[in-house]
Amino acid sequence: MSDIEFLYYAVCIVESNLDSTAIGKNNDRGIAQITPILERDYFNRTGQHIDPFSTKDSEKVFMYYAEKRGPEIERIAKKWNGSGPKTEIYWQKVEKVFNKIYYY
Repeated sequence: MSDIEFLYYAVCIVESNLDSTAIGKNNDRGIAQITPILERDYFNRTGQHIDPFSTKDSEKVFMYYAEKRGPEIERIAKKWNGSGPKTEIYWQKVEKVFNKIYYY
């Protein structure tokens, strides 16, 4: 697995505890908690509809945006979460999980 694939797995653990049927407080959906805004943005950029409850589609969307954000996993994780000071707290959670699974 690549670093980005490990990061995706860590994000899914933090976001939904690997629950592909999860629905978040802001209607974030699926294993990676894809927001409706992100789903629309992905469609506008690619012309492809996705099912946020599909683990395959969730991974496809995550990898699409990860590729656009460059190879630095911290930046990818923070951007997945959004913007602002809370992204540092989010990164600390993801990094802890990432390190556990990456170095296991």
